[in-house]
Amino acid sequence: MKIKEFTTIIDVNTGLPKLENSGSFEFVYDIEKWNGPEHIYNFCIKALRMEIRTEEYVYLLCFDNACGCIGFFEISHGTINQALIGIREIACKSLLLGACKIAVVHNHPSGLLKPSQADFNITKKIREMADFIGIQFVDHLIISKSGYLSLVENDFKNGHLQ
Repeated sequence: MKIKEFTTIIDVNTGLPKLENSGSFEFVYDIEKWNGPEHIYNFCIKALRMEIRTEEYVYLLCFDNACGCIGFFEISHGTINQALIGIREIACKSLLLGACKIAVVHNHPSGLLKPSQADFNITKKIREMADFIGIQFVDHLIISKSGYLSLVENDFKNGHLQ
């Protein structure tokens, strides 16, 4: 299956943001629908090589209502231990692509899968934004060479793992 990578650019005629297809990945996978964090993780390590990146990267994955991946965006590329995540950018890109569901993923180059307080805070804000605009927030994954941590699978609630 081909999964498209998008970016947003300013339309020179209107001054408004618009989608630009910046390429696609041929992702060999035996399913059409992604129904859990393991599918997201497999895409992130096979197509994006997130587990071996030396700086933090943040990606937004967008899905249709049936959990088919309709595209993804690089949201941020930071330093060895931080990357900025803008809620506005996630909302704009999700709506421009027509996403029904979204997931956010970022890597920890240190190899540690322990979420920081900033990870908890941004997850809460993304969930609130998604609820507000009517998009289902599927997950926030942290990826490293050690594997992955799903904040949803680990019952993220109010900024804490339960």
